[in-house]
Amino acid sequence: VRGVPQTQIDQLRGTRDHKNAYQLTWQDVKDDYARVGISITDTEAQEIHGAVEMFSGSAYGEMRKAWALNAMGRAHDLTPNQQKLLKKYQLCDEYCKVAPTYKGAGVYTLHRGVKKGYDAKTQAYAAQIFALKPGDTWNHDGMPGSFSSDKSTAKGFAGGPGGIVFHVAAKYVKNAPSIKGIS
Repeated sequence: VRGVPQTQIDQLRGTRDHKNAYQLTWQDVKDDYARVGISITDTEAQEIHGAVEMFSGSAYGEMRKAWALNAMGRAHDLTPNQQKLLKKYQLCDEYCKVAPTYKGAGVYTLHRGVKKGYDAKTQAYAAQIFALKPGDTWNHDGMPGSFSSDKSTAKGFAGGPGGIVFHVAAKYVKNAPSIKGIS
C-alpha cells in the first residue's frame, strides 16, 4: 500500500473495537495511516473517510457494481459517476488494508447476509454461494463486501426467506476494520 509492504502494515496496524456511530473522524483515518508509516494529507484523509461513509450508506450497491464492471475488464463501460464510485471503493479497499482490524471483546464470529439474486449477475453470484455446503471453503478475497458482528444485521441483509447468512470465525477474516464509528 503506497509503497509499504502489507506484511509491515499488518505488524503495525493493531486492533480496534467498535466506536459509536460517527465517532471515528477523518483525523483518526490519518492517524491510522501514520501508524503504519504512510503519510497522507488532511484532504486525502477526508476523502477516504467520506468514501467509507458512502460505502456504508446508500452507495454500497452502486460502488459494488462499478467494482464488478472494472473487475470484469469493462472499465471502458463505466459512466463518469461509476468511475468516481470505483475510485471511492478503491479508497475503502485501501483503508481496510491499513486500518486496525476489528477484535471486539467476546466476538468470535462475524456474519454476512446475502440475498437471493434478482438480476442475472446477482443470481449467478448467489447461485455460487447457495451451492456451498456447510463446512465448504469460500474465498471472499477480491470481492467487496461487509460483515457484521451482529447476527440480526446480517439476517436483515439476507432479505428473509431464500437468503443466506455466513458465519465466519473472526480469526479468519483479514483486512476487516470496524467502520461502525464512521457509518
